Amino acid sequence: MKTVNDIDPLWAAEFCGLFWGEGHLALSRTSRVWSKVKKNSTEYVPIPGPFYRTAAQISLRDDDRPLLEEIQSVLGGGLYKEHWNHPDIEHPRLCWKTRNKQESLLVGAVLLRGKMNAKKRREVETWVAAVNLHGSKGRKSCPDALEKFEEHNLKLKAMRKYVKL
Repeated sequence: MKTVNDIDPLWAAEFCGLFWGEGHLALSRTSRVWSKVKKNSTEYVPIPGPFYRTAAQISLRDDDRPLLEEIQSVLGGGLYKEHWNHPDIEHPRLCWKTRNKQESLLVGAVLLRGKMNAKKRREVETWVAAVNLHGSKGRKSCPDALEKFEEHNLKLKAMRKYVKL
């Protein structure tokens, strides 16, 4: 398992700069997830929730694929095509996203090691606390954890609320 100490500090600093410009710490609620019927099956069945999903993600134009592949090679995660139906978006987009608790906690540790303002630090700490509520496989958590997810979700929304100066 890779730790924050395994990552080159200069690379981590550059990642932090890119992340604060293009990245997002996601925390969302969903009513169900889809799971394979059997390990090697291609058939999926819905599992009723609620569930909370956490992910760190960066979305860029698909011609920036080498940069996202570099991030993937260091931090893990997956690359996903994004489909936008918007007239202002001319180029296909690609998203790097963490896929599990371990990858998300590694990204959180890299971000917390960097320099940022106090508001951003509270945002990362709140998101990491939500990630830590996941079970070992990131699946459905106990009812107490679901309440805490909702608390963290509300905190993040309040922190991200635009305040006109």
